[in-house]
Amino acid sequence: MSIQRKLFLTFLILFNLLFFASLLFLQADKSHSIKGAFAIAIALFLLLSLSLSYFISRRITIPIKDMISAAKDIAKGDFKRIRVDTKDELHELSEILNLMSDELKKRMDEMAEGRTRLDTILSTMSEGLLAIDCRGKILLANPVLPKMFELKRETVIGRSYLDIIRHNQLNNIIKDVLETKQSVVREMEQFFPEERHLAVHASVAKEVKEGGVCAVFIFHDITRIKRLERIRKDFVANVSHELKTPLTSIKGYTEALIDGAIDDQKKAKEFLAIINNHTDRLNNILTDLLQLSYIESGQYKPKASKVNLKTIVDKAIGLLKANIEKRHFTLNIHIPEDLTVMADEDKLNLVFVNLIDNAIKYTSEKGRITIKAEGKNKDVLVSVSDTGIGIPRHDLVRIFERFYRVDKERSRELGGTGLGLSIVKHIVESHSGRVWAESEPNKGSTFYFTLRRQD
Repeated sequence: MSIQRKLFLTFLILFNLLFFASLLFLQADKSHSIKGAFAIAIALFLLLSLSLSYFISRRITIPIKDMISAAKDIAKGDFKRIRVDTKDELHELSEILNLMSDELKKRMDEMAEGRTRLDTILSTMSEGLLAIDCRGKILLANPVLPKMFELKRETVIGRSYLDIIRHNQLNNIIKDVLETKQSVVREMEQFFPEERHLAVHASVAKEVKEGGVCAVFIFHDITRIKRLERIRKDFVANVSHELKTPLTSIKGYTEALIDGAIDDQKKAKEFLAIINNHTDRLNNILTDLLQLSYIESGQYKPKASKVNLKTIVDKAIGLLKANIEKRHFTLNIHIPEDLTVMADEDKLNLVFVNLIDNAIKYTSEKGRITIKAEGKNKDVLVSVSDTGIGIPRHDLVRIFERFYRVDKERSRELGGTGLGLSIVKHIVESHSGRVWAESEPNKGSTFYFTLRRQD
């Protein structure tokens, strides 16, 4: 029954009560005056009407209070349902509120899920992301961006990019994009907190609302790509130089022999010996290049087996024993007799030969070479130290590159191909180990690498 009908019936009942009360008192004792009868009837009417009004109002106000309380809870995020037992407009209103609550909860859940998904995507991105409005106010920045530019994330959102970003080149890019409303792709360099090369992809929104996103900037770290490009260029230049030097010498001495030096037995032998040395050098370079190329290609798979580390080191020293004794080196070996590793025996022998040979070449006579190995949990840490000329700090990060030399002229004089340390690096990494170096000029160098332990 609707509230309107309830009120109508209520007033109808009150009117009837008043009517019957009037008739009753009009037929009462003649000693009572008509005024008194009407007074009593009106009083009875008022009492009944108050009682009935109170009852009706409670039937209406209690559900309304429940709905008000539920509405307040919904506004706070507590999406509770409203229950009204009546069959009137209040029941219909409660159903509408319940439907609204369910729909609002569904939308809020979808928004929360979308926000969580967006936060997950932004937090797992390896690229930096910056979104700003047309006035230059920062609206969004993912966690990578503050790390790239040494920003404090909590102070970024809502502030102008000019107050936050201290990078003139980037600020100019942002300014150009906001002024021209054109998407661009540019490269920029960063030197603090470390040297970095970034590719900036700027996209401009097609439709911009007031206070909405105007432009989005994605920052790709291309430092590794730039470094690889530099290594490739250096490699081409170095390999060309390495091959050109012996080839030029071979051609020159060959022409000298053709021009008549072959008739001078002494000069002919001397020239042929030089040609032979340069041929050996070319052969060594090509052999190392082929070996390095094979390891880098991914076709090489270590034939790992249980290998005694002390035995491998003794074998490598045996191959270099003549040079060690010739230059009167002191050789210290600290390797447990029973220490074993899982490795390709031939390739591990090559690692030690290259590292020990390196130590011999760059250490003065009567110097000291120390080889150590010790178990570190599931790994074995190996080190080869010398008391040689050492390596400058800025060269340490590049010494494992192909053909990279700290002292180019001296390296060639000593007969190195410039590929030994690069071969060492790739062999160790193919065994799931890692290799690094520590050094100070004139205080010697120490090369470390790890291997899997086999107990």
